[in-house]
Amino acid sequence: QKQRFCATYPNVSRCRHGAHCAFAHSRQEVTAPLLSPEEEAAVPEALTVEFFTEKFKTMWCPIGAQHDWQACMYAHTYQDVRRPPALGYGHQLCPYWNKKETSLAYAQRCPLGPRCPFAHGAKEQLYHPNYFRTLVCR
Repeated sequence: QKQRFCATYPNVSRCRHGAHCAFAHSRQEVTAPLLSPEEEAAVPEALTVEFFTEKFKTMWCPIGAQHDWQACMYAHTYQDVRRPPALGYGHQLCPYWNKKETSLAYAQRCPLGPRCPFAHGAKEQLYHPNYFRTLVCR
């Protein structure tokens, strides 16, 4: 089961491991959830409210090559990732969430863990369907 793309993707003819490579050489080989190619490329028509509230930073990055993590639509670190809102958490910040001790395991940052009904951090709050684009920028 291949979770990430080969560092040579999409120019996989450069991969020295060929068919024996442990990483994916095509989108079809990746078993992890993927965004659409348009969402990955940040095509304006693909960047809908639904995309930002339901998908943005909810999946781990499968891209094997070095790239700009800030511009990437996938999550790269535990500070970057957010739970999908379909899990049922709200947009209000968790009173227990330990945002300072980022080296702690997820379960140690909130006693309720991933089933907590509150947002764990700014990304979960800002991109929650009930909160997204409700504030005026200053």
